[in-house]
Amino acid sequence: MEDNIGSGEIRWTGSHSDFLEFVMILTDFSICINQQHDVPKHEFDKLCDSLGETLITLFNINLSSYTNFSEFRKDTRPSYKFTRKVIEQLNDLKENDNLYSLLESKGITPSYEYMTNEIIKWKEVEKYATLLWLYLKA
Repeated sequence: MEDNIGSGEIRWTGSHSDFLEFVMILTDFSICINQQHDVPKHEFDKLCDSLGETLITLFNINLSSYTNFSEFRKDTRPSYKFTRKVIEQLNDLKENDNLYSLLESKGITPSYEYMTNEIIKWKEVEKYATLLWLYLKA
């Protein structure tokens, strides 16, 4: 069974500014999973443009008023809808820590396995939250 997806088989239904945000997040995620640090902005832009060009074709997005993704990126402001939603969800998770503290004060504690999983999860969540917050500040 072949799992290659052909160009135009997937349609992007969001706005152009949502698409830009999506490409930026995927680019940042790629940088994180490749454990690259201190990537200069011009290098990030280059990676973003390369990924954007590929995804324009994959999602069959019409950006005919632009000659390439780089022009589109420079002329479009990301919506940050997804980023704000993720940060909202992360804040909700953080508020759950207050519930855990209350339960602990009453002598109700989670298992060591659960606590270990939570610590590992929060290390990853904090890294992603920081990266997403940087987008909002831009």
